[in-house]
Amino acid sequence: MSMRRPYRSVPDMKILPTILKDEIAAKRIRSDMVDPIKKMVREVLTTDLSNPQFVQDKVTDFAKHQAVEGAIMQILPLLEKGKDWGKIGQLMKDAVSVGSTTDGGDYDFFNEIGNRTKQRHDLKAGKVIRNGIMTGYPAIDAYLYHLGWGRKELSCMMGAAKAGKSMSLGDFGKNAAMAGYNVLYDSLEVSKEIIAERIDAAMSDTLMRELHKDPDAVEAAIRAIAAKSGHFKLRDHASGTLKPSALHRVIENYRAEGIIFDLVIVDYADIMAAEYRSNNLIENLRTIYIDLRASPTS
Repeated sequence: MSMRRPYRSVPDMKILPTILKDEIAAKRIRSDMVDPIKKMVREVLTTDLSNPQFVQDKVTDFAKHQAVEGAIMQILPLLEKGKDWGKIGQLMKDAVSVGSTTDGGDYDFFNEIGNRTKQRHDLKAGKVIRNGIMTGYPAIDAYLYHLGWGRKELSCMMGAAKAGKSMSLGDFGKNAAMAGYNVLYDSLEVSKEIIAERIDAAMSDTLMRELHKDPDAVEAAIRAIAAKSGHFKLRDHASGTLKPSALHRVIENYRAEGIIFDLVIVDYADIMAAEYRSNNLIENLRTIYIDLRASPTS
């Protein structure tokens, strides 16, 4: 099949069938291969690619398998000759190193001191400010390195049962949204309607049990605040049903709509579902928090 090199891109799903017809008409695809290729194209068109991490892992596994297989075919003749051990080692090393890069590259600690010093001078002179997402409480922000929640960091609220963890999470989300940040709040314990009621009460300075007494005033207060706030999306899931990968897909779906979240709140992670559930509770929790840490927030 032609690679369509002048376009410098992979054919998308809309033009792939047309390309296939052209290749068949030009007899560049053998007649006995037409049906298998059509079947393959149909499978491609209907495959769910909504989880980019899963797709990346599968492509990486395939590429690594092909690289190792190719290396073995090159190594076998060298083994028969009993020489070029250095080349054999290099071939295998190159093959097993095939895959996606998962870290951010190296950082030369000693050579970067000049840049760190400049950043500190700029910070001291007020030329730059820390990019933390404010909690809404200056006394708390002052203790946090970024003067607020750090981006691409995982922060945990810990406390005894009924200590107010959910209330504080809702309050932090409200404060961030009111400061202009985009916030996603996903609850696995309390319904989004109850969360909304709590936030209505806080924003309108009204007791929850009295929200119905003057609903128009509450609405006016919320609408006035909304005009100056970022997005504030509330979702809920039944306990034990939300996996980190599903949360990642939710975030990516919003990103496709142009909404990039500054702060993602999960209430609470302990009752999420592990990607691969085991009989070990500690292992399940460990993988949940690791996968949450990899969430694609800004």
